[in-house]
Amino acid sequence: MRIVLVLPWLLFCSALLPSGFSTPDGDVLLSIISALGMERPSNWTGDDPCLGNWDGVRCDVNSRVSYLNLTNKGLSGEIPAEIGNLNALINLDLGNLKGQPNRNTITGDLSALSGLSNLQSLNLTFNPLAGGFPTAVLGLTALTDLRLDNCQLTGEIPKGLSKLGSLQYLYLGNNSMTGAVLSEIGSLKNLIELSLWNHTFMSTIAPELSALRNLRYLNLHDCNLFGGLPSEFGNLVNLETMLLYGNSLTGPIPDAWSSMSNLEDLELYKNRLTNTFPSWILNARNLSSVDLSYNYLYGPVPNISSSTLESLNIACNYFSGSAPTSAISSFTDSQNCFNGSTDDNRGFCNSLYKCSEFSKQILDNGLCPTCPPQQSLSNRTTCICLEDSAASSGGGGQASSGKFGKIFGSSGGALLLIIAALCGFWAFRKFRKANKKNEDITDNVRQKFTNYGSQGYWEAPKGVQRFTLEELTKATNGFDFNHEIGSGGFGKVFYGKLGNGKEVAIKRAADSSMQGGTEFRNEVLLLSRLHHRNLVRLEGFCEDNDLQILVYEYVLNGNLHAHLFQRDATSFGWLKRLDIAVGIAQGLDYLHSFADPPVIHRDVKPSNVLLDENLVAKVSDFGISRATKEFETHVSTTPAGTAGYIDPQYFLRRQLTTASDVYGFGVVLLELITGQKAIDPTRLEDHNLVEWVKMKMKVEGIQGIVDRRMCDDCPFSLYETVTNLAIRCASFNKNDRPSMKVRGTNHCTNPVLFICVSIMNCLGSSY
Repeated sequence: MRIVLVLPWLLFCSALLPSGFSTPDGDVLLSIISALGMERPSNWTGDDPCLGNWDGVRCDVNSRVSYLNLTNKGLSGEIPAEIGNLNALINLDLGNLKGQPNRNTITGDLSALSGLSNLQSLNLTFNPLAGGFPTAVLGLTALTDLRLDNCQLTGEIPKGLSKLGSLQYLYLGNNSMTGAVLSEIGSLKNLIELSLWNHTFMSTIAPELSALRNLRYLNLHDCNLFGGLPSEFGNLVNLETMLLYGNSLTGPIPDAWSSMSNLEDLELYKNRLTNTFPSWILNARNLSSVDLSYNYLYGPVPNISSSTLESLNIACNYFSGSAPTSAISSFTDSQNCFNGSTDDNRGFCNSLYKCSEFSKQILDNGLCPTCPPQQSLSNRTTCICLEDSAASSGGGGQASSGKFGKIFGSSGGALLLIIAALCGFWAFRKFRKANKKNEDITDNVRQKFTNYGSQGYWEAPKGVQRFTLEELTKATNGFDFNHEIGSGGFGKVFYGKLGNGKEVAIKRAADSSMQGGTEFRNEVLLLSRLHHRNLVRLEGFCEDNDLQILVYEYVLNGNLHAHLFQRDATSFGWLKRLDIAVGIAQGLDYLHSFADPPVIHRDVKPSNVLLDENLVAKVSDFGISRATKEFETHVSTTPAGTAGYIDPQYFLRRQLTTASDVYGFGVVLLELITGQKAIDPTRLEDHNLVEWVKMKMKVEGIQGIVDRRMCDDCPFSLYETVTNLAIRCASFNKNDRPSMKVRGTNHCTNPVLFICVSIMNCLGSSY
């Protein structure tokens, strides 16, 4: 009898115990990670995830797991069915951060998630899901944030996507999906950010997307889109960023887009847009950055001297008249048809026409430029091309009325058809002749150079030497491993000594980094233009036997990372560290403000800062050695940089800007101040340096972060000024960061340089 009475009492008491017994959610979590090949983390102590503060786990008020973040935990395989028992889950992140180890490799159709009816946020970025869009996701109707970019998805976007009416953030970028950009996406009225970049859709832009009145970010670059730009997009009054570059879009830039009053960033480069410069761009209230390069825009450029734009790129078009003068801090108008210009560098644009040809064959005859391959002229007034169907076969020299010339009568129309036929025949003969020339060349190396275009074997830019493979092989003793001094995304770097005794650094591309001939040539041309004491100088190049090699000046004292973290840094006093910081800032200032075109480094970190014999900083690795379609807007080294230095805005928008370099600079400046690494798992308070500094500053002040190896009696007030600058540079929001650019030619308008140099002067005179 007593046992019968005691047992209910024990059961009642056990229900009241706060810990000591495993909970259903705790068991489920352990089962999930076990099924995915992950060992129990050391900080998952106790049996209750809600009381044990398990890393990556949060609970709701009912002690149910509502948040699970297992980013970069080395998970592998299909998500087990047990996850359906976490039915209070709101946020699930099984994605990967690019550049970090222990990548997750989740596969399968995600059917195990179908029971998570409360799930609002799902992130599986950079997992090899493969196959079609996971249909199980379409049943998660509470989702507000869905991120399946870089997941090797194929097939078409499902029509059922319209069921996810609560979505605010939809990221499906860099997959291999086909079909059309569905008009049904326009029914997702709550969307704030839509990213579908780098697909093979082969469709027009659905005008129904104009119904997304809350949209702030639209990324459809490199999607094989064709046709015209929808004038209906003028209804997107909240849109801030629109990225449509790298497609085959034709026709004019609609004047109706002037209604997008909040637009800040407009990137339309590498399309085939026609017509004159849209004057509304210069009067847009919030527009700060516009890239219209590599199109078929023509006519005079309006007066831009009073424009409020910060960046404007109109290179590689057919603008004519007087070259514009501009106060825009970053303005590029090279390779156009202005008065006095020549066609010498038109090959750099990979364009079909020289200036004289465009004027005589197109403008003077009222024709449209050639349509992209497999497209034909659809509208002769606007010069919009559509995919071949019942339309005419080619695009070469299609007639146009209104925009390019007078409207001809029947006889004039016949004349235009004759001219079009002659132009088409001329283009066909030229194409046949060029093809036959290529077919007749059998030597592999010679073939590589003819692939650059009609110019064939190209001369090295002025000041840059073309080396033979034999010369560089001899200089490196056969690329011996004892000569290897570094490696990275581009490949390996070797120390070399040329026949004249000159020391050089030789970067040989890995197979995975090999570019096409045109891309490699463009890189050499661009790097040859960059000359600054705080940039590593390009000495020459070699392209032979299917190898791509860049030859740089040899910088004696290695990289900053080795001096800070691999050697005794005691000799690096505060003044020298600040001098190095100023050198880095000046190098980036040149890349952002004075390079043509402007250059975004994208991987600012100590190992990419070299020190010469006088410990002068030289920024390295700013080429396009691993440029991908995602980032063809600017010159850079790696697609996304290195963990700890990557702009956090990149993970939200998949977009890098000059502000991204400022973020990396801020982290490097904090490393110089603290002597701490950007990411350090042994730093228990916080692995991330930026967050660690903020925390220590609040608790201990500047004394808690300064590297005492710099000095015995440190001037903390000055350090605090520089630390605050570094924290501003590393702000989460790019708009909160200072600019590395200068206004006009006055370097004092660069706030980063101004503060650093001012403190250097103070230290130099009083410390």
